[in-house]
Amino acid sequence: NWRVINWRIMHPMKYLEKLLLEHSWLRRSIILLVLALVGWLDYLTWYDLAFGIFYLAPIAIVAWFDHFKATVITIALAALVWVYVDFNSGRAYSHTAILYWNMSIRIIFFCIVAFLIYKIRMAVKELTAMAMKDSLTSLNNTRALNLIYEQIKKQHSRKKQNVAIALID
Repeated sequence: NWRVINWRIMHPMKYLEKLLLEHSWLRRSIILLVLALVGWLDYLTWYDLAFGIFYLAPIAIVAWFDHFKATVITIALAALVWVYVDFNSGRAYSHTAILYWNMSIRIIFFCIVAFLIYKIRMAVKELTAMAMKDSLTSLNNTRALNLIYEQIKKQHSRKKQNVAIALID
């Protein structure tokens, strides 16, 4: 059944998303761990394999779930790890300015990706807010009230409490 398969796949993803949203220390620890792991794997493969795309994973996580300052710090860390690995991998540059040029290009690349992810996040928030409000009155619509009702129902069913809700239209 497609619904069972979809639930088995999406349920852990929803749980992970909830953890990343609610626990900044966990999110930032995961970001540092992923960045260290990518840097280590990049170092082990020397400069033979391109690992640039994998540096985007922690940047995408922080750009979606965290604030601007954390995103800038993660971009700087990712660029520094990449430059460190590049410098220590044995790659010979004809001029040292090439190393700084590459670092600048990587930072710009990371900033563009983070900016696009941030813009997508803002668009999703705006569309979600629009979907939950009546366009004429700016009051919550049925969709928003159903979500609120489900939250109240879940909260009170755990505590085994009765709840009464009145809706006046």
